[in-house]
Amino acid sequence: NNFTIWQAVTSGNLNLVLSIIESGGNINILDAAKQTAVDIAKSLGKDEIERVLRQYGGKSAHELK
Repeated sequence: NNFTIWQAVTSGNLNLVLSIIESGGNINILDAAKQTAVDIAKSLGKDEIERVLRQYGGKSAHELK
């Protein structure tokens, strides 16, 4: 898979997010700005993607501490 979880969230592509999750991708990895996919989804107002990430164990960077 050539797309990162962060790119999938930023693009708003729920199917791509699910594909990355189903392929075993780490959805709690931090980007260069120390944000997780949940943080990015929340900051962009992508509520459905944030909800799905959380269903699959997604956490904010703060929650990982």
